[in-house]
Amino acid sequence: MIDRLIAMEAAYTEARAGVIAAREGNPYGAATRRDSAAFAVQVAGVPSPWLNRASGLGDPALVPVLAEWFGPIAWRAETWADRCTAPLSATLIAAGKRPNGGDSVVCGRPMTRTRTTVEDADIDLFIETHLAGLGIPHDVQPLAKANMRGWQALSGWHFLLARRDGAPAGTCVLFLQEDLAYLADMATVPAFRQRGVQTELLAECHRRAAGCSAIWARCRFGSQSHRNLTRAALATLCTTIFWG
Repeated sequence: MIDRLIAMEAAYTEARAGVIAAREGNPYGAATRRDSAAFAVQVAGVPSPWLNRASGLGDPALVPVLAEWFGPIAWRAETWADRCTAPLSATLIAAGKRPNGGDSVVCGRPMTRTRTTVEDADIDLFIETHLAGLGIPHDVQPLAKANMRGWQALSGWHFLLARRDGAPAGTCVLFLQEDLAYLADMATVPAFRQRGVQTELLAECHRRAAGCSAIWARCRFGSQSHRNLTRAALATLCTTIFWG
């Protein structure tokens, strides 16, 4: 299952980077590479650890290769619990990387849910609400919007919007591929937090994942999102380690 989740997340991230790379002249330097089970992405003009990282690492010999590929770009290595061996850890440390965080990967079977009030969003409204929920500063929002607008053409991507009192309150990117459902990105507008917005989005994701063998997400261990996901029948499968 872990191999399948790594591969699915790589497909999702590759699609995100592909949208940025497709802009005329690829002005932000988006590129990806695959080395066996490992996947790496770099977007030099966007200083995001999510878009400048290598995941699924298992072979220590890949570390210097990736360090050369990233060059001067600050990048994050990410190891998953089942393949973080002592030789790999030693090689990352020798390359100047240190553990500085990680995620919990939560996974479960879709549950039967009744219809929620979550809707499919217009891409512009979705992006506006999503950036507000993520707390992205206004001065970088034009860049983010330009890099996200192409998402609407991606296969298997669903843009969910929850409302409270008629106002856009929260968002979720649900990625469906084969028989897996990935809750790829969720955000709640600050004014609507602690009002059940994420719970409602999760219920709709379960509904749309009916027939899938698994639904999964990643989150910070012990966070409010982790608690919400656990209540929605997603148990911790493993953890990841960030090396920066």
